[in-house]
Amino acid sequence: MKKISVKGRQFAFEVMGTGYPTVVLETGIGAESSEWGPVATAIARSRAVFQYDRAGRGESEPGQGNRDSLTMVDELNALLEATQTKGPYLLVGHSFGGLLMRLLANARSTDVYGLVLVESMHHRQFQVMGPAFPDPSPADAPALVQMRDFWTGGWRAANSTTPEHIDFERSFAQDQAVTSLGNLPLFVVSAASALNSPFIQDASARQRLQLLWDKLQANLSYLSNNRRKVYLEKSGHFVQRDDPDSIVMAIEALLPTQTRLI
Repeated sequence: MKKISVKGRQFAFEVMGTGYPTVVLETGIGAESSEWGPVATAIARSRAVFQYDRAGRGESEPGQGNRDSLTMVDELNALLEATQTKGPYLLVGHSFGGLLMRLLANARSTDVYGLVLVESMHHRQFQVMGPAFPDPSPADAPALVQMRDFWTGGWRAANSTTPEHIDFERSFAQDQAVTSLGNLPLFVVSAASALNSPFIQDASARQRLQLLWDKLQANLSYLSNNRRKVYLEKSGHFVQRDDPDSIVMAIEALLPTQTRLI
């Protein structure tokens, strides 16, 4: 990846392919930008694709202090400008990256061609799903203990829960202000991520969590009047690992049939 100095720190980025709209890939909190590889390679055959590591992830230098979503969106805006990556943009966000892409789409509506949300974070997910986790048991795997602790309250501790020191409470308040994206083309990709969880052994708990997650994903789809969605029964949360072709399909469904020149 190339590196460039933006807002006082080095960011790693990569641009592949040519053609508009430019597809911008944003990762979540549990994966690096490199995991977009199969998606980026496929889309770059016909469009420009931009991917990068946020401050504190991958090859980019860390940020300072606790950080909220608007700060990260501001850095991405600056990075797109510094790298001369021109719009219009088709934004693709996984998990926490979906929240960031909603904010960017809302802030730059005239530059955004479309939005793909992949298993996207919802600003109410911890309050809705945290209480639905199975009660602690001595037989719990360490991964489940860590997952439950995060979902039932650990997410509030910005200075210790993520390498990026994400202030989720502020970020969720910022996301909650995005109530409509009008007629922006929107594709929601969701998965049976709770049902397919390797950490939760209780089948009834998996079903309970999946039902709640599906409702949150459906709620996100109503941000736009021009919406599509797909549900992946065999994928986990990291769709870019489990079923990258479905993400490629969603992106291509929103792309124009002819390259748009500006």
